[in-house]
Order: sequence, then structure tokens, then C-alpha cells
Amino acid sequence: MSELEKSMKELIDLLKSQAKQKNYNDRLMIFTDAEYVIQSLRNLNNNNQKRVGLNKINWNNIFQWITGSKRLIRVYYYSCALDKDANLKTHNEQKEYLNNLKESIPNLEIKLGRLEKIGNSWVQKGVDVMLAVDMVSKASKNHYDIAALITGDSDFADLISVVKNEYGKQVQVFSFDRSDCKVYDNLKFAPDQHYLITAEIGKKFNFWNIKKR
Repeated sequence: MSELEKSMKELIDLLKSQAKQKNYNDRLMIFTDAEYVIQSLRNLNNNNQKRVGLNKINWNNIFQWITGSKRLIRVYYYSCALDKDANLKTHNEQKEYLNNLKESIPNLEIKLGRLEKIGNSWVQKGVDVMLAVDMVSKASKNHYDIAALITGDSDFADLISVVKNEYGKQVQVFSFDRSDCKVYDNLKFAPDQHYLITAEIGKKFNFWNIKKR
């Protein structure tokens, strides 16, 4: 190897090291619409492991994949509390499930809205508002450099714009490849980066436990 080649290699190694250090210095917060993730893993395109159950989801792997080489400050997990009076069994099961998540995932904060019955369906209430308030308030207090938002909801496009343009934060959005839930252009183009999570990515990084035959 010539002196020039050695110098070039040393320079490339130095730049790689600096890039890794820079990425690690980027403070990341993850804002997760948990119900969207749960439904998405049940309805991913081209996934032969149909109906990924709640207890099969590897949340830690999902969050680690999103984090990459960045410095994770906190994960916010938004869902709805199941009504104790409507069904005590499912209420207790959810409580146990969330307690297990809290114990197994570092820096996790769980925030629960409420469920409201409209006709024959149950609808989440308060979840989007909590997420939006947290994402803006944390940006305003300079608690993060990068916000990773896991959602397929285009209603968040305006929120993303505020966080980017008013507070100068970088926003990444992670959506799932689903035939029953289109990702609209305003959500794709609102953030600095938009990532589409496919079944192939989910399998490669073990987003769920695959039952072996």
C-alpha cells in the first residue's frame, strides 16, 4: 500500500469515526402510536406470518432499529386504558402487559388516553393530543435533536411542520406497508425523512417472534 493510499484510508477511517460520534451525539426521542403499530403488524403486506399477536411483538427490537447509532433519550408509548368496569379481565391483562413493557424497555414512558364507545365501535380519545403536546413541548425545551414519530396518520403533518420550522428539530416518520392503510403524500413529505417499514424489514430485525414449525 502506497503512502497516498495509507493516508486516504486513515482519513476515511477518521471521517467514519467522526460520523459515528456525531450520530451518537444526536439526542433522539421516539413517539409511538402503539395501536397503529399493533394493527400494522397484523396487516403488513407480503407477510406470511399473519396476525402477529400482541404478545409476539418485540418492541425493544423496533425501538433499537429506529434508534440506530443515535443517543436514545426516551420512548413515549401512547395507547388507551381498557375500561375496568366494562371488562375486568382485559383491564388486568393490559395492566400486566404494560408493566412488563416498562420493566423490559429502558427509558420507556407509557401514556394512556381513554376509549369511547361510538355506535358499535370503540374509539381512541386523547391519544393524538397527548402525543402532539409532548412532541412540541419537548422540542420547545430542547429535550431532543431528532423526533422519531411512528404513525400512519396524515393529521400529524401540521405537527411535524411546527416541530421542524418553529423549533428547528429534525423529524423522522416511520410508517408501515399496509394495503388497508395508505400513507398519504402529506405525511410522506412533511418530515425530513420518511421510512416505510415492510414485512422484509420486520422479519430481518425480528420485530415479532416467528413461530417455528
